[in-house]
Amino acid sequence: MFDTAVMARIDPKENIVSAAVGVFAERGFRDATVRDICAAAEVNVSMVNYHFGSKEALYAEVVRRLFSFAIRGDMEHLADGVKDARSWKEAVRRFVERFISYMSVTEAPGVYTARIFRWEVTRPSSICKELQVTYGKLVYSGLERLLAMALGEDRRAIKLWSASIWSRLAIFALADEQWLQPFEPDGLTREEWVRAMADLICDDIFTSLRYGGGVRKSGKTRARPKRARKVTSKRVKE
Repeated sequence: MFDTAVMARIDPKENIVSAAVGVFAERGFRDATVRDICAAAEVNVSMVNYHFGSKEALYAEVVRRLFSFAIRGDMEHLADGVKDARSWKEAVRRFVERFISYMSVTEAPGVYTARIFRWEVTRPSSICKELQVTYGKLVYSGLERLLAMALGEDRRAIKLWSASIWSRLAIFALADEQWLQPFEPDGLTREEWVRAMADLICDDIFTSLRYGGGVRKSGKTRARPKRARKVTSKRVKE
């Protein structure tokens, strides 16, 4: 990502971005103010207008940096190399576990990404659509490719399963730490708890879905040509 401590000392623009990350993550786009950010960065309000032009442009820069770091492009390519039931299950599990891991970290910079994700789902900003297209697509397309390997060309079923899986993951990601804490068993580390949650979700998926050898080719089935009937000439009686 970006070394905020170093960059902030040498570049006023980076100093503003560094301060904005924490303010936006804590208060969300709507409630965060330019004055709050400038106070945290110890700069004049005019500096934000000079470097970014608006609060929205500054927020877009923060989101781009955080999510490009957290949501790696390999999420889109998890289905690459899947060749059998075993590798399919491994790919599905990687998807589930990575999504939960991205949104359950408690240290910077990942914790800022998770908090802004919560804000965007519960109180979408003006760049929510851009966020979905640019970064959400990497997640959705990878998941749907994996589901298609079990569901074939049934787009309705793929969308239903995709929405169902994402909803379960999102609930886990969106729940505040204090709401999840009562459910965490004693004696488990955070990493063990994430793996246990991934196991539960994956078990439900694998109980209902089976790897089917990949996506079937689209297109209409060509009808077989009819066999020409053998014509036997009848002997005409004289």
